[in-house]
Amino acid sequence: VAGLPPAFYINHLFEVRDTLQKVTDPNKPCCEKCEDGDATGYCRNCGKFVCEACITVHRKWKELAEHEIATLGQIEADVAQLAPPKKVAMKCSKHPSEEL
Repeated sequence: VAGLPPAFYINHLFEVRDTLQKVTDPNKPCCEKCEDGDATGYCRNCGKFVCEACITVHRKWKELAEHEIATLGQIEADVAQLAPPKKVAMKCSKHPSEEL
């Protein structure tokens, strides 16, 4: 099993399911960045729930300013808009010039 390639699409479906479960849970999800407050949004680039304070930081920091923050209502209303976290492209260990 360890030698099989990762199933990115299936992993993404699990992430979407887990995210939707957190949004629809009567208890608000906690901020996954500072862990101090209730999340009011979801950063699609980081793939994390964020509170108002962390959303403000996202908008101020140059490196994070382009991140897309969705409200919890947007996520719940339109699952199709929930994109997988945008991460650095992974390279093949046998062919370093090729992306996975």
